[in-house]
Amino acid sequence: MGAIELLFSTGQAAIDRALTGIVTLFEASLPGRARGYYLLGSYADGTAVAISDIDLIALFAGALDQRERALAERVVAGCSLLSPTRLDITVCDEASIGGQAVLLRFDGRLLYGADTRADLALPPLAAYTRQTLDAARFFISHILHGVERLEYPLDYPDPEGEFYGYDRVHVPEWYPPGTEYGVKELVTTATRIARAQLALRAGRYAGSKGGSAASYSQYIHDEWRDLPQALYEQGKLRWRYAVPAEAEERRMLRELCRRMLGFENDFLARYRDELLGLLRSDDADDRGHARQKLREVSYPDDAELRAALAAEDELPE
Repeated sequence: MGAIELLFSTGQAAIDRALTGIVTLFEASLPGRARGYYLLGSYADGTAVAISDIDLIALFAGALDQRERALAERVVAGCSLLSPTRLDITVCDEASIGGQAVLLRFDGRLLYGADTRADLALPPLAAYTRQTLDAARFFISHILHGVERLEYPLDYPDPEGEFYGYDRVHVPEWYPPGTEYGVKELVTTATRIARAQLALRAGRYAGSKGGSAASYSQYIHDEWRDLPQALYEQGKLRWRYAVPAEAEERRMLRELCRRMLGFENDFLARYRDELLGLLRSDDADDRGHARQKLREVSYPDDAELRAALAAEDELPE
């Protein structure tokens, strides 16, 4: 195997060296199996900040067998131990690429191999919408609020806090050691909600944080039209996921946080409607999916949901 030469440069020598090392280890471990390696996220679109992850998809031809997938995951683990920058490496194959095709088609930058993105079929919109809705709900609960189960309507994480609790770190590995406050969880969750709403309400696919935020302002005309993009531009690009120190900027962040609660509850109300529709479906898998998700988000005062659950319980197995 000759030396790996990247087809795309981030413009940062240390990051490019890490990427070259990652591709080299994959190629040495699984020679000839990868179609291509794609960079996504901040280092792909030139918006990386000091705590940005390296987001990479290793796309393999055909279907990985059990041995190959286990070996690929060991490569990922080894790379993560060696890299000073946090890695988010996804291993996928053409046979089961699913929603990753959206990210590749919209935001991928080919690092090495053959560019086969044009051959990748986007997932059906209905399946993609369900995936993005469930992901947004997960980010609201586990990433932003740090809880296992949500109860609608939400209250602020900390109603008395300067930023209503949205500045509390729940994913410490996203930050330098010892960091207690930051807004990466807030920005990431807002853009995940935007991505889900685009699929649900506009029938559109979206990829990156920035792309999702910009498309929301373009295609969704509601009272939160500007919120995802404002959080992305200020929270990430201006404040670099840190809580600002200057008084006027803190007032700006507080106002964005004040609006976030309504944005979350609007999403959860629409999510409820989707789950209700699934509960009324003739498809047992749809009904099972809805029941599973209702273990993770509760609508305690919703008589219509309770009636649909009771009716589903009475169906013959």
